[in-house]
Amino acid sequence: MRAVRSTLESSDSPVRGSAQLARVAYAGALTGIVAMTMAFVTLAAASSEGANANPLVSRAVTTASAGPFLVATVGFAAFLMSAGLLTLRTGVLARWTGIVALIGATAFLVTLLTVISATGGGSAFGYAFFPAILSLVTRTIATSIATSARWRRCPQRHWNAPGVVDT
Repeated sequence: MRAVRSTLESSDSPVRGSAQLARVAYAGALTGIVAMTMAFVTLAAASSEGANANPLVSRAVTTASAGPFLVATVGFAAFLMSAGLLTLRTGVLARWTGIVALIGATAFLVTLLTVISATGGGSAFGYAFFPAILSLVTRTIATSIATSARWRRCPQRHWNAPGVVDT
């Protein structure tokens, strides 16, 4: 994540506000990851009793996990929207990754509409979650490959962890 962030906020970008968009992308990704982890841990805890679990408690915990999933949706939408806009404005990564990111951000925002039509009732808006996650994974893999290939060609632009000095 740090490599993609430093690529997005590269100082040689002529576009005003690119550093702020890169920070929004980083914060959105972090928020999405933490919220998704919270939702998965909540669901795992609900099913830890196995067959001995009280069905009412399991249903309540599953319904309660919708909150972290929706927070993850907002975080990933912010990540993809800002990274997509930044990619299209600066050309720092392939243009198609910016388009995929904007499609994914829109799908995540459509997923938020499940709140309007009851989270537990099988809302049709929930079907937008699959293309949203698919675009998130596709863009993440593509930008990771592009970033690592770029840094293999230009090792002087490679970032170092704090306190690490190249020899």
